[in-house]
Amino acid sequence: MRWKLLRRRLSTPRVTVRSHLPWPIRWLSGALVLGFSAAIALWAFETGRDLAGLDRSAKAELARLRDEQASLKEERDKAQEVANTAESLLKTEKVAVRGFKVEVAAPGHVRYQLLVMQGGRNAVQFNGRYELTLSGTLDGQPWTSPPSATIQPLQVKQYARVEGMVDCPPGAVVKSAQVKVTDAGGAVRALQTLKL
Repeated sequence: MRWKLLRRRLSTPRVTVRSHLPWPIRWLSGALVLGFSAAIALWAFETGRDLAGLDRSAKAELARLRDEQASLKEERDKAQEVANTAESLLKTEKVAVRGFKVEVAAPGHVRYQLLVMQGGRNAVQFNGRYELTLSGTLDGQPWTSPPSATIQPLQVKQYARVEGMVDCPPGAVVKSAQVKVTDAGGAVRALQTLKL
């Protein structure tokens, strides 16, 4: 008997019983399950966003920030225009000292030469003054020339070459010279120091 059972088991194919559903119904049921899951996920997302308060006034806030950005940009452009105008005015009024030379011509006599230039194409005439200050040693002690002795008027349209001679004590050793250009109000427009 055992032998018969064993032979029957080996010779018969195995059969599984399944209920058969057509493939369109299987696909449709899968699509319905996925759609239902997506609807639940979207509902959970919207509910969470409402609970967090992220979307209540976002559109109004965005519009307000855009208006504020536009007004700030307009103010910045106006300020930049004013700054550019002021900078160009300063450039046209700026006076520069070039080619500043000082040499001791003889004991007690110092010769100086400088070129004063004014920037800008249509520059107005500059009316001011220049002051030359000499410093060094006299008999081993620090010495500086009195500034009132070298204050001279200065008029510049575009450029002016200035030359002159300054008297100093015969025993003075000049080590540096400084020229200062001031306008009529006393504001310093240019300053240059030269070491000898």
